[in-house]
Amino acid sequence: MQQRTQLSQADEALQRARATRSAASRLLLAAADLLASQPEQQVDDLDLLGAFAAAGASVLAQCSRAVRDAALTRARRAISAAVGPASTGAECALQLRLAAQAA
Repeated sequence: MQQRTQLSQADEALQRARATRSAASRLLLAAADLLASQPEQQVDDLDLLGAFAAAGASVLAQCSRAVRDAALTRARRAISAAVGPASTGAECALQLRLAAQAA
């Protein structure tokens, strides 16, 4: 008999929130997850661009061109408005997660 893992109410709420977010928000959250995987690593603009590109490839792969273009535009606006100089992956991930709330 296969056991099913029970999710806590908080985990279920997080899953629902992520599922209903805009494509731009999901893109920023995915980039944040990538950068957070190495929290102590120093992050520069090239690292941020790489995370953004990798996240875009996975999050936007099934979207139409119009949705991809709109999501990329909204995500870039949110980044430029909310993301300042960050020195580590953890700090940059936090800024991206905050930016995702506005996207």
